[in-house]
Amino acid sequence: AAALRRSVDRLVLLTWAAALPRLARATRDGLRALGLRSTAEWAGTFELVGIDLLVDAQLQVWLLELNGTPSLAIEQDPSGSTPPCARDGEVKAAMLADALALADVIPEGGGT
Repeated sequence: AAALRRSVDRLVLLTWAAALPRLARATRDGLRALGLRSTAEWAGTFELVGIDLLVDAQLQVWLLELNGTPSLAIEQDPSGSTPPCARDGEVKAAMLADALALADVIPEGGGT
């Protein structure tokens, strides 16, 4: 388990390092398009990036994609004949809670 975690961490770090200049440019351009011109105005923002990985039977980690605009929609069968996937909603809700906690935007005591 520790070796797999190191492999995931290494791949994410190397992917992030390679993509950072392009992601930073896209973020800057997007914020400027919203009328935010200075880094002081950007201080209250954060970017959500998706990194999709595949782990094979030999525990080799493979990068599938880095997504600058990951979907937070609850996925369902395109035909609409089955209800949304409950696990998809659970995973995305937990990820979003973690992202907001990391960005320190949740008030102390849970916001109530």
